Amino acid sequence: MPGDVSIRALNQLFIFLCNKFPVVRKTTATNLYEALMIYADDAGLDPSAVEKAMAMLSDVEWDQPADTLRPIRNEICTVLGLTPPKLMKVKPSN
Repeated sequence: MPGDVSIRALNQLFIFLCNKFPVVRKTTATNLYEALMIYADDAGLDPSAVEKAMAMLSDVEWDQPADTLRPIRNEICTVLGLTPPKLMKVKPSN
């Protein structure tokens, strides 16, 4: 399937958008914006959806708490027709 690797790479970037470190989130948002600009056609994404997602990426302040950003990140995924990443519950070690 064309774009399969691109979609998996985008999914990984979406995970990093809610990293616990603000610098990682900001850098990821910038890199994701650039990746969408360059590779969206290869991933088979709708151009109007990509444009909307890029606007959302540039409008958000990515140094906010990850819990605040998670719904925004999920909305960007939905706009692009991708499944948002799920929050993994970490089991406490005994």
